[in-house]
Amino acid sequence: MGETAGKEIGLECGAAMLRGKRLPRGGDPLAARAATYRKNTVLHILIADDHALVREGLVHTLGALAPEARFLEAENADEVRSQTAAGHVLDLVLLDLFMPGAGEFSLLSELCRSDPDLPVVVLSGSTDPAHMRKALDLGASGFIPKSSTGDVMLSALRLVLAGGIYVPPDMLK
Repeated sequence: MGETAGKEIGLECGAAMLRGKRLPRGGDPLAARAATYRKNTVLHILIADDHALVREGLVHTLGALAPEARFLEAENADEVRSQTAAGHVLDLVLLDLFMPGAGEFSLLSELCRSDPDLPVVVLSGSTDPAHMRKALDLGASGFIPKSSTGDVMLSALRLVLAGGIYVPPDMLK
């Protein structure tokens, strides 16, 4: 990994603490999800972006994360809601912040409230630190600017799937 990519890898933080939640007796639900990720070879990932080319590119790139991954796709907020309500077992949601049919942060907030243990990572064209901060405050497990490289995205997603939170370097400025 090049020097630039190494600098772009964010900070790992205690996800449950960042979200202000108390841990249930018996342990951390994120640790249980991380253990499941390590055991299972099949990840179930919902890719929510209104651009078909972006979704197709993500499917291709995410093959390096988990070759046996299964993907669901959504091109608008209603499809995201349908996919998450359909009872699909999901390990990760990649969510474009500006989805048709939803206000800027409303869909993210809705997803994080409905299943606080499901990692939702925002993929956005925005590099505004205020957007990044708000997304993480609402419960996102990470914020990956679309200007990031594929290697940075994969490293960030590995961190998230291991129970961490990806904080982009632009937020730290």
